[in-house]
Amino acid sequence: MQLAADREGVDVGAFVATAAVAVAQQKLTLVPLDRRRQLAEFVTARVALDRISDNLDQLIEALNSGQPTPELRAVLEQITRAVQRVETAADSVLNRNPVE
Repeated sequence: MQLAADREGVDVGAFVATAAVAVAQQKLTLVPLDRRRQLAEFVTARVALDRISDNLDQLIEALNSGQPTPELRAVLEQITRAVQRVETAADSVLNRNPVE
């Protein structure tokens, strides 16, 4: 508790009181550490998928205009890796296995 309170710049009592009020108001949900790692993995995968989506849109425009698309293989490999990350994260949530 002390480390968390120090991070927030308050004493332990104030930290605990603030956290308790936030939980009661449903502004804060307590999440076990292994779940936080899983959620972080989903966020990372989502960011990667957003970037890939942008790249894919650009490649589709290039393909439709008849331009060469040497980046296509790299984007497809990025898609495969991102999908695998999402599947791993989803499996870890369903099976309660931590993401490494």
